[in-house]
Amino acid sequence: MGSRQEAAQESHIQRQTLDDPELRAALKAFNELLSTSMGPHGRIQSIQNGVGGPITMTTSSSRLLSAMSFSRPCLRLIVSSVQGHLRNHHDGGVLAGSLCLHLVLNAVEVESVGRKCVREVYEVLLKLIDEYLTSDDCAVSVTVDTSKVKVMLSFVRSILASKPVCGLRLASANYLAQLVLKAFLNSVPDVSSSFLTDRVFNLQFDKKDITSSEVMEGLLLEWPEKSAALGAQELPVIQESSKNVRVALVTVSMSGDAEEFLTNQMEAQPQVVQSAADLVLKKMLAFCDWLHEKRVGILLCQKVIHPKVKSYLRQKGIVFVERLGIQPVAYIQDLTGSRPISSVIVPPPESALGQLNSVTHRVVHNKGFLHLQKSNSYVCTLLLCGAVDEQLAELKSVVHSALKGLYSTLQRPVALCGGGCWQIHLASYVRRVVLEREDELCSQLRVTRAQLAAATNAFASSFESTALSLLSPSLRAWVDPQHCHMWHVPEGVDVAAETTAFSCACGMVTDADIDTSTLQPLLGRENSVWRDGFLKRDDFVKTGCLGMKESVNPDWLVLDTLDCVVAAVQTAAMTANTVLSITQYIHDVN
Repeated sequence: MGSRQEAAQESHIQRQTLDDPELRAALKAFNELLSTSMGPHGRIQSIQNGVGGPITMTTSSSRLLSAMSFSRPCLRLIVSSVQGHLRNHHDGGVLAGSLCLHLVLNAVEVESVGRKCVREVYEVLLKLIDEYLTSDDCAVSVTVDTSKVKVMLSFVRSILASKPVCGLRLASANYLAQLVLKAFLNSVPDVSSSFLTDRVFNLQFDKKDITSSEVMEGLLLEWPEKSAALGAQELPVIQESSKNVRVALVTVSMSGDAEEFLTNQMEAQPQVVQSAADLVLKKMLAFCDWLHEKRVGILLCQKVIHPKVKSYLRQKGIVFVERLGIQPVAYIQDLTGSRPISSVIVPPPESALGQLNSVTHRVVHNKGFLHLQKSNSYVCTLLLCGAVDEQLAELKSVVHSALKGLYSTLQRPVALCGGGCWQIHLASYVRRVVLEREDELCSQLRVTRAQLAAATNAFASSFESTALSLLSPSLRAWVDPQHCHMWHVPEGVDVAAETTAFSCACGMVTDADIDTSTLQPLLGRENSVWRDGFLKRDDFVKTGCLGMKESVNPDWLVLDTLDCVVAAVQTAAMTANTVLSITQYIHDVN
């Protein structure tokens, strides 16, 4: 943490409400930051603290929010909710934050309706959306399973292409999508099993082209024991009679500091300290003898190994890796079946040892590695390459999101129509349902029709605004009344006279499916075509889960993760209601 530039002054407590122009301006500024970070056309944000320090360039919500600090309680509440969503889903943070801010700001602008009434309407509409998105009648859901490779690739590519910092062109996006899908398919077990990780270990290499990335079976662990300049070398490893290599995974320090049993600091004479150190070293050497007796071929230590212990291990012919860190430990467990050994003073049970089929020395991008492999294992290593650190950090984040999205399709093989289509569709769905159940909802919520319409419009317009954030500046947004998808049309193009084949933003609806003369411009909240009666009761068509028509090109689909979207919408709406329920925000401006 940085030190204060000025001495602390007397506390000055400030009270604000959502009607305060200063707080509303802060909410709008934060919303502008998130909205302009959304999608493949988002602006790259450059973040640096006020006293210097590293610069973070990103459009990823996890990196964006962690690089910023917030003093206003209202903003900190929203950021905390978004970060909680990211901890569970690793994606959709920009959507959750932007949608939440739109819901709050739209509610504040509805002066004719009380905040309590708006919150109650929001709760009802959120429940409607949840039920619709997870139902079989949802018309913006697309079946995604491993039998449809092109659709799966489009799903992955949609996630990868959403971050402009990654700098992915079409060829590199396709290549990386294939790698991610390959890593995912390699990690999926044939039968249901229990694992500690997602089974895809990630290694990053900077100053390399993205197309140098690759997937390898097993684990690659950095190993400077042998010089990479000499190339891959033969590695004699102790084996069992079955030709397997036994593995010991140690998670306690083997540096001789006796951290196992000396948890407190004590003062003692130098000879006493030396005597204790010698005793610990003797115990560790005895542990090495036990490893040799059990024919252990490789010792993997999370922390540091004492130099004398290293020398003794070499004499015994045991390969060792130290300073692993915490990240690879769970992957090693999944690969080898070993259990962490938390004591080198007391010999562990033999069942704690794991097994490998082979341990080889490899040189990858001028670095030495141990390549650990085991047959019928579902653990693999994704070697991710990037030209600069910022690109590599963004690639790591987005690849993790893509893998998380793929794993979610195993539970429910469904994705949502992306590119803004599901937002526009949900906005029209909400307005249609409210129109059909107007009397019932007015009675249930004890509001007038005008109040219900105003609150509903605030809710639906928030979804339209997030969809418009995905639009390139050179394009205009249009909507078809039949499927309620968003269409991106260049400025000045007459869609009715257009002869070139084109499709909606997600690619699931083409001009062969609709009459293009019925397309209407989506002008935003102030001039929304929906408020002028464009949407009628009979306009909205229930089509159910969209099938793959012949006119649809699966290579150009834009898809979003269903679970992530549902959770992001829930987070946004519930957080917005919490913000609207608080009458005063109090903080110390010192």
